[in-house]
Amino acid sequence: MFKLFRRKIGLALGSGAAMGLAHIGVIKELEKNNIAIDYISGSSIGSIVGGLYALTKDIKVVEELAYSKGYKDILNALSDPSLKSSLFKGEKVLDILDLYIPKDTLIQDTLIPFAAVATSIVDGSIVVFKEGNLRDAIRASISIPLIFKPVKYQEHILVDGGFSDPVPIDVVKAMGAQRTIGVNLYSNMFPKKLDFDKLSFIDVISSMIDISLYNNSMSNMKNADVQLNLAIDPSTQFTAFGKDPTELIKIGEEAVKTNIDKLRRL
Repeated sequence: MFKLFRRKIGLALGSGAAMGLAHIGVIKELEKNNIAIDYISGSSIGSIVGGLYALTKDIKVVEELAYSKGYKDILNALSDPSLKSSLFKGEKVLDILDLYIPKDTLIQDTLIPFAAVATSIVDGSIVVFKEGNLRDAIRASISIPLIFKPVKYQEHILVDGGFSDPVPIDVVKAMGAQRTIGVNLYSNMFPKKLDFDKLSFIDVISSMIDISLYNNSMSNMKNADVQLNLAIDPSTQFTAFGKDPTELIKIGEEAVKTNIDKLRRL
């Protein structure tokens, strides 16, 4: 039956480093099935994919970026050592976007309303960017602790959005979405294969971080009308950004195909 009034749909793209290449597959399959997205929120890698898609409204542009970057680009992004509050200053990390997002681009310029999420380590709050410089907002959202230098913003010191709002469904609802799609990259974190006799302190710290990300993301997902929990290998490394993204993109596509009936009812 023809719908006289279409509900506004919001897409919340979660954090998860290189696993976030799967977001491309999600959007590709949504487009293929004519499921229009009216609002986008992104946390960490979700802010890169979401921000670029919101700006261009063309997932082929995002896919082109994913296929065009290799190890040399990763090394360039990590060629500004800091050794103070982080391993790298992070000033070059957005160089990969130079051909796609001009440096003076505003969030208000995006074709789809967009918001990026970061975390304040001053007061523990969620900081949401819905206006201002798009690249600066993305840079704040991807400030992985210990890896990239935090970003100073007003009274806040900002790190990766995944630590406060790994799947920012609340943000896209506040933007005006009447129905929401959440994309979670952490649902496959557990169970872990750990050898007690070989357990290192790095294993323990890593597991504690994973527990926090898993619990927060699964809690976020309860608020989504359609939950896309992607079956991604949790051991996916940062270096996957320099490899062929085809398999990760397929995982995103398959998640939409599996849930297509629910998505069409939105």
